[in-house]
Amino acid sequence: MKNIKEAEAESGINKQNIRYYEKMGLIHPDRNTINGYRKYSEEDIRRLKFIYLFRKLDMPLEEIRNLLDGAIDLPTALAQQKDRLKAEQERIQGVILFCEGIQERKLEELDVDNCLQKMEAEEKRGSLFANILYDYKRVIKGESIRVCSGVLELSICLFMRKRNFKSSFVFLTKALQ
Repeated sequence: MKNIKEAEAESGINKQNIRYYEKMGLIHPDRNTINGYRKYSEEDIRRLKFIYLFRKLDMPLEEIRNLLDGAIDLPTALAQQKDRLKAEQERIQGVILFCEGIQERKLEELDVDNCLQKMEAEEKRGSLFANILYDYKRVIKGESIRVCSGVLELSICLFMRKRNFKSSFVFLTKALQ
């Protein structure tokens, strides 16, 4: 049995993803009854390696779970993945062709309204361009992680300096404003 650090080294998957895959039900390591630490068997390591292989092929986790649990066989899973990848390739090819169509122009000469109309027409025929609808969510998520990590670091620093709780709280409140 191996600990998570050894499982990470042997499988090539980082600890955070190993824990995530456990949470998603892809692996089921035993727990040490004394300290509660995860214990990874050779079968767990083998499953992690399969997960690594199929994620590198951009296979969705649900598909990997079905494959590893025997709900589908390897040829079926790979055929479905090839279909997904071909659809993505076609989408990307459409975007590449559009880029090529406007590549030789100067920005000042580009009729942006005409380009957007052409893109909309292409989308109605099935082409897919990037979905920018949720761009702000990525920014917000990145900002919240940065703020949270800054608050955590600040909290740890304050704790290490043995400031009292009230002054630390006031300081943190002002820092977040």
